[in-house]
Amino acid sequence: MNKSIKLIFLGLLLLWSFTGGREGLSQTSPGEKDLPVQIGSIEFKIREIEATPSPIRMLELQIEIINRSSQTTLPPNAVKIVAVPKTVQFLSAGLVRDFAPLPEEVTLLLPFPPRSSQIAMIGFALPKEKLESISFEIEINPPEGEKKTATFNFSR
Repeated sequence: MNKSIKLIFLGLLLLWSFTGGREGLSQTSPGEKDLPVQIGSIEFKIREIEATPSPIRMLELQIEIINRSSQTTLPPNAVKIVAVPKTVQFLSAGLVRDFAPLPEEVTLLLPFPPRSSQIAMIGFALPKEKLESISFEIEINPPEGEKKTATFNFSR
């Protein structure tokens, strides 16, 4: 009888540790608003993708996201980055243009360790016409996350 009580107790303890009890003992992750992340550097690269009949030109944004926490590992899919094109300037002002890139978003799919950074990449197809500059508003976990504006000048 004494041995069966010990087995039941051990079984309940194991069940508790593999279900709700584990959450009570481990560190809980913060809500999306309270994530300790910030936008670091923003790099731009022009990429050319071979295609028929002509190559496709893309502007690639490489956005550094930094986990400032010294203890919290953020879970996968907890950080979303949105890049919204704001201002597009063409080299020749006389032509009518219908180039209006849509906002793009990406989610960080891997766990995000403390005091580390990850690079999120977002690409925008470029028109055949020459651009002078394009500005983006970049935000982490909209609508309440950190925002940063970045501009790429094509004439450099």
